[in-house]
Amino acid sequence: MDNRRKAFELGLAKRRTSMCEKTPIYKNLAKEIMRQIIRGDLVPGHKLPTLRDMAAKHDVHYHTIRLAYKELESDGFVRSARRGGTIICSPGEQHNTVFAVFPFEHESNSLFHRSLHAIQDVMQTQKGISVESINTGSLKNPELAALKRIAGLKRSGLIIFPGMAPASNAEIKKLISNGAPVVLVDRRFDQFPTWNVASDNYDGGRLAARALIRSGCRRMAIVYQEQFSSTRERRDGFLDALQEADLSPAPGCIRLMTLEEVNSVSATEALLRLSPRPDGIFYTNDYGALQGIHRMHERGIAIPNEIAVVGFDDMEAAALCYPALTTIRQDTYEIGRQAALLWLEQLTLPPVERKKERTIKVPVGLVERFTTNHMA
Repeated sequence: MDNRRKAFELGLAKRRTSMCEKTPIYKNLAKEIMRQIIRGDLVPGHKLPTLRDMAAKHDVHYHTIRLAYKELESDGFVRSARRGGTIICSPGEQHNTVFAVFPFEHESNSLFHRSLHAIQDVMQTQKGISVESINTGSLKNPELAALKRIAGLKRSGLIIFPGMAPASNAEIKKLISNGAPVVLVDRRFDQFPTWNVASDNYDGGRLAARALIRSGCRRMAIVYQEQFSSTRERRDGFLDALQEADLSPAPGCIRLMTLEEVNSVSATEALLRLSPRPDGIFYTNDYGALQGIHRMHERGIAIPNEIAVVGFDDMEAAALCYPALTTIRQDTYEIGRQAALLWLEQLTLPPVERKKERTIKVPVGLVERFTTNHMA
């Protein structure tokens, strides 16, 4: 098992390295400068450093900096000055740009990477629209800094992916109220209309419950985060499916993870201390399921014979862990494609029409592997 885990971690590291190598240096530099403009670190009207000064700073050839500046100019973030130099554009000068806002580096997450690829594919068919990805996980006071800066870009909008802290909700609502084109992915607000694209999370919860029931489970538990609408919907589908089967979670078998918890270990530990303990656990994301499986291995618990496990997402690691994880697969490419189409549709509408609720549900599917028993 240790060798398999090491092979898995090595494979992920190689994949991340190869993905980074495919991106030209000048594009990475352009993206970093763009992020500094959005954060407000670089002020409109000011000059960027000269090509040679910037090249010396980053230890690259000045031609690489020239390409980076050209990239920024084509996207409308900078312009060439008459007397030489490169000037940062004011918000009113900038082109139509859709910012895909991720909670961490999408290059290290295959689910977000496929969604971004879909957004780029759709926008390539449009003239005058560029796509930029923002990794809020690398910013100080990330969500508010990025969102407040983007709010000043008059011809821009956002596609916001899940994972941002609830503290950013007020700024997102302000953008929507001001008529900015904003599409939320797997996220919505109670009593506040949004345009959003989401997996059919409710159906995914039902599929997870049915998989555990088929596996012979009768004392089932769920680990989820209350803060997000997507995981609440997965919980509701799970519990409704249990009720339809004349089952219900045992006392203590609905466990919450707070936003600050980086893993599901504490929730798993609480479930394992129950007597009798659950014989099936649904984690509302794969990362939590993998953490739980690791803890069960440490306790010597046989999976799925003693405890069956179902996750949600179908991230790459789900197929590589031991035993391979039964999970709910999200069609992340289709989610990204639908989000891009919704965003483009908003551009054709007056701001008042953008303030009405619009939801697209993308179907999910069960991927049965070896953390559940496959019973008829």
